[in-house]
Amino acid sequence: MVQDETGRMWRKWKTELITRFRFFRIQNDQDKTDVISIYRAEHIRELIDTLPNEPASDEEERVEFYEIIAKLDHYFTPMINPDSTTYKFEQMSQQEESIPQYYVRLRSRMQNEGWTSSTGSYDKALHFATTTGKRSQQRGHRQASKGDGRNEN
Repeated sequence: MVQDETGRMWRKWKTELITRFRFFRIQNDQDKTDVISIYRAEHIRELIDTLPNEPASDEEERVEFYEIIAKLDHYFTPMINPDSTTYKFEQMSQQEESIPQYYVRLRSRMQNEGWTSSTGSYDKALHFATTTGKRSQQRGHRQASKGDGRNEN
């Protein structure tokens, strides 16, 4: 699996798990731990058994369920390099797509790469990307193809 996909797939799996807990009305933390113990794959079982414990957040008491989720969060969530993320984002350009489609692709990329307020402003980055993308390159190409502006009579 591509490394960028790992974090996204983990978030998806965790969301599904929490949805199933709600659907089956599993509210007790010990029951949640038991469900994970019963239905986890061999790879997940091995990770839970071998990864070091991560500290639970202040709101969460030291419950085994939260310790397991914290371990897996730490393992599957990729570390984000803000400079690299910003550079890759700024290198994106509009393909054969409408501006709204391009905008949606940009927003999706930002969400998948974990943009937060500390990484940069959504609005500022989207404005930069939509005003300096392919349209700006085409404008520059058209001006260059017209010549240097001198009259050639």
